[in-house]
Amino acid sequence: MRLLTYGRKKLALFQQLERKHPLYGCGNTLIKHIVMWNVQGHTPLQKAQNIARLKESFESLRGCIAGLLHLEIGADTSGVDYACDVVLYSEFETQAALDDYAVHPEHLRVKRELLDIRTARHQVDYECLVSMPSRRTA
Repeated sequence: MRLLTYGRKKLALFQQLERKHPLYGCGNTLIKHIVMWNVQGHTPLQKAQNIARLKESFESLRGCIAGLLHLEIGADTSGVDYACDVVLYSEFETQAALDDYAVHPEHLRVKRELLDIRTARHQVDYECLVSMPSRRTA
């Protein structure tokens, strides 16, 4: 019973967050862009400094790029040896908005700033349907 209650609470929270999304209920799609990196660092301190630098650079893009709806960046907390160090999760209005982001001067600036600290990069982009609210008839 406890697990079922937890599941319901999690679903309710997801639905609440989904309703706050700018495209909720439009029947549109959006593009999710996820990038993961490993960064250099011979000591834990150096690695932490490089992670902070990467986070700061990407966070500077908020509000600068048309079509970028959401951007969050986080450092790994699992500590497992196969995990990446940092992940970027972002959402774009359209594929064209993501394509424009790829060549946007501010994004290119961030890429230049970070070239010397990354050791690996992995990326996934996919289209996602923004769900419409259910319409009940009385």
